[in-house]
Amino acid sequence: LLRSRLTTDNQDFAYLGILHSSVLVGYSLWVRVVLPLAAPSIFSSIAILVLTIVAGTAYWRLVRSDPGFTAVAEDFDSMLDDAAAGRSSGAFCRHCKTRKPLRSEHCLKCKRCVSKYSHHCPWANNCVGGGNQGASLACLLAATLLMYLFEAQTLVAVTNSARGLSMWNVFGLITHMYALSPSLFLVFAWGVINTLWMTRLSYSTLLYLRTGLTIHENLTRKAYLYAGPGRSYANPFDGGSMLNIKRFFGLAPEPYDWSSLYTLPGSEHSATERSGSGSMMA
Repeated sequence: LLRSRLTTDNQDFAYLGILHSSVLVGYSLWVRVVLPLAAPSIFSSIAILVLTIVAGTAYWRLVRSDPGFTAVAEDFDSMLDDAAAGRSSGAFCRHCKTRKPLRSEHCLKCKRCVSKYSHHCPWANNCVGGGNQGASLACLLAATLLMYLFEAQTLVAVTNSARGLSMWNVFGLITHMYALSPSLFLVFAWGVINTLWMTRLSYSTLLYLRTGLTIHENLTRKAYLYAGPGRSYANPFDGGSMLNIKRFFGLAPEPYDWSSLYTLPGSEHSATERSGSGSMMA
């Protein structure tokens, strides 16, 4: 599964090991301990099955897909000469030895520039960009819902096994959970920690989805947005909430090929980089 993405320079072995072992142990405890005690409804069981398939399929695509790697130039010196002479526009990447397309960013983990770069996902050992952003969000949402279902069923199972113990008796539930199965207690605690950041990331992604910007572009908003009339910052990539959502999931075409666009057509302003310059080394 991961052999095409793992290289000697880019190996998130720790994250991958933690993820895969957590999944295996978690499902094992769910089958052996939680299910017999919780006795969940058929609807809950079907929901977990469907979410597992969605998360697994999306994760497979996220790991195997090209996030939008840009081309690497062969003659970097001539490009520098063109930039110095004002014969080219856009920013340059000293790592990839090429001009950086608009909305791209260099990933130090993957060692490539990524079109519509959002972030690097160590759990998939891959970047999230224009080529796999839909799979990333689908995997994230399905996995987050799975965590909530697992934790809810675990609490029901512990409550059922400790007759007379209220679900609101937090200390009593924790104590009984540990007595019931120390492994279940550790996995549950680990699940709660992960559910918190997964929920936060899901919220941020859905919030930014409306604007047509990636997570990275929102976090570095002034570095990526164009200076519009009166030098106020404006978002030239916003096509409206519905169109932005369709473009995100590939249901509507992008207005441009972001992997080869260096300046926004019809704009007098080039995309600003962190230093505010449109022609700089990244």
